[in-house]
Amino acid sequence: MKRSGYSLVEVVIAGALLAIGIAAAAMLAHVLVQNEEASLRVTRILNTQEQAGRLYHLGLSTTTITNILPEWCTNNSSPPAGSINLSFTTTTTNIAGVIAMEQALCTVRYRMGGQTSGTDTIRSNTVLLVRPTIR
Repeated sequence: MKRSGYSLVEVVIAGALLAIGIAAAAMLAHVLVQNEEASLRVTRILNTQEQAGRLYHLGLSTTTITNILPEWCTNNSSPPAGSINLSFTTTTTNIAGVIAMEQALCTVRYRMGGQTSGTDTIRSNTVLLVRPTIR
């Protein structure tokens, strides 16, 4: 009577393929988690910039805005990992005989990339804010 079954070589090959598939799935899950963390961080940064713009429209000075924002906002133009640099550049434009308008460029700078300083980059986003001049 002849027995049929798998040879040792077939079992080793099947095991190797299974191990490769599991390793690929684990690496994919790790990359997805990293991308989600980066996306959440950018969302948090842009939300902070939007809230600074809202405070500016409410009439607060740019100094007051930067003082009341969370502690991870820094004055450093090259922010360390985990913090942002939020800066305002203001100008006044007079509309003849109507009103004076104050404009502010609100720029946020943040560090994105890997854990080592060789792979991360400083990114920025700028929005233009306009309000009537407060007298």
